[in-house]
Amino acid sequence: MQEDTLKEQLKQYNNELELVYNNFNLSFSHDSQIDDISKYQIFAGGKRIRPILIFIISNLFNNSINNDTINFATAVELLHNATLIHDDIIDESTFRRQKETVRAKFGDSKAILSGDYLFAYAFDYVINLPKELIIETQKASLRLIRGEFSELNANFQNMKPIDSINIMHDKTSSLFSLCALGAYMLNTNTINDELLNCFKELGSNIGTCFQIMDDILDIKANENISGKKQGTDFIEKKPSLIVTLWLNKKTRNFNDYINSPNVSNLLLEDIKNDINNFNIIEEALEYFNEYFNNTIKQIKFLEKNHLVINKNQLLSLKNYLSSIRYKVSQFI
Repeated sequence: MQEDTLKEQLKQYNNELELVYNNFNLSFSHDSQIDDISKYQIFAGGKRIRPILIFIISNLFNNSINNDTINFATAVELLHNATLIHDDIIDESTFRRQKETVRAKFGDSKAILSGDYLFAYAFDYVINLPKELIIETQKASLRLIRGEFSELNANFQNMKPIDSINIMHDKTSSLFSLCALGAYMLNTNTINDELLNCFKELGSNIGTCFQIMDDILDIKANENISGKKQGTDFIEKKPSLIVTLWLNKKTRNFNDYINSPNVSNLLLEDIKNDINNFNIIEEALEYFNEYFNNTIKQIKFLEKNHLVINKNQLLSLKNYLSSIRYKVSQFI
């Protein structure tokens, strides 16, 4: 049943997601190519995992989700998609979610501008939210850009697992952390500093779990599951946790990988064998479990907190996290 949990969460919040889609359609309704490109990107698919997290946490305090929360979810999804467009330009990717990327379909120049367009539009949806949340959104945006830059600047000769973790904290977890704390800020009358920090850390830990899962799926799942060619992180030489754990083994393939401008299919197969022989997926799972256990501790804290109104909704959050863990366990 755990494998269907995420699908069930999506169904539960169909109405709220529809309101987010309405915002997308309203924003990009002009008769212009840049609007068409924007719609191509944001309607290209995806699990909408960040808005779902916002809605789950919002419902810990309210039985209904307000308009500010819908606008905040819209902003986060626009920020996320802006970074995806720019990611694909940097990586020269041609497919994402089994569809042509914006850069492949429209060219790099238009892709750059469409990414900028989405980024700017995101702030159109937070401009009327509380000042503190606008500031947090700006901080998260800076962190994820720094994370992108750190990834681009990674030194594969000396990479350590902690370097990969730090990159994912900035590039991925920053936006998840923003989702959790923003949902809390918008759905409570009184901000409690202890709860605020709890949600900030909870979101960050969920984001780290999600990224480690993505790193594992990259090398273990086929294209139908991950939406991209198997081993893309190795092919594009991204400092994912799996890549870094493998680099640290200094196998006989290390120098070939470091010195080769392109990763051949033969080299990729050798790397896959190394990953199996050195139990690298199991090692990555240890990192995953560390952050997963942190999320459970934070949920237990919330269960005991009298300010959290809807205790039953915490079960949805647990199921949401368990679905991520279950998906990872399928490839061990």
